[in-house]
Amino acid sequence: MNIPSNGSAFRNTRFKQKQASLTLAVLLVISLFQAGCGQTDTSQYRASVKASADSMAQFLLKKEYTSFARFTHPKIIEMLGGREKMIQVISQSLSQMDSSGFKITGVVIGAPGPIIRADNQLQCILTQNMQMNVNGKTNATLSNLVAVSFNEGKSWVFIDCQKKNLEEVRNVFPELSNKLEIPDRH
Repeated sequence: MNIPSNGSAFRNTRFKQKQASLTLAVLLVISLFQAGCGQTDTSQYRASVKASADSMAQFLLKKEYTSFARFTHPKIIEMLGGREKMIQVISQSLSQMDSSGFKITGVVIGAPGPIIRADNQLQCILTQNMQMNVNGKTNATLSNLVAVSFNEGKSWVFIDCQKKNLEEVRNVFPELSNKLEIPDRH
């Protein structure tokens, strides 16, 4: 290539490089802005899932099993034969526990873990510390709850992991994200 002695081709190439760099920088700023705007603010979800879990725990303590059932994952309700059957099973089981000297005296729900989006669901893990009076002695059990929202955090349902790991829980609930981290409670 012949370079003109006045260097106009060289200046033209440098101008194009600067223009390309500027365009790239503008695109980078725009994409960062859009990514920032598109991020989910999980604070609203964290507050709603915690409030839902606390409500569920209070309904359990008050023996309001119909209200408690609203927070139960639909698949669990289905597995127990429907909502009415589930309420009956819970009521009978807890009544038998009471008559055997086992009484739930308190439930403390921990802070929610990271909120994960899996398809059309929001999911997270919470800890549940259940205090029981067992024949006059206080006992506490720590377990994990998987929280699931099908409506962008407006309402939440829960799965008690009962000391199971994620793989075991996903055998029954394969739609759960493999990014959920269930702490070991064995």
